[in-house]
Amino acid sequence: MENKVYCKASHCKYHNTKDECEASKIMVGNPSACTSSETCCDTFVAKN
Repeated sequence: MENKVYCKASHCKYHNTKDECEASKIMVGNPSACTSSETCCDTFVAKN
């Protein structure tokens, strides 16, 4: 089975998979590098 994750951050949008996060120009672990025009995420959280 495929593990799904979603991005969780107060200033970011939610995505269903890591690929979707990466496709949205995610700056993982570096929220300061994000701008208001970018979708970003500083934490990947696994869904059960």
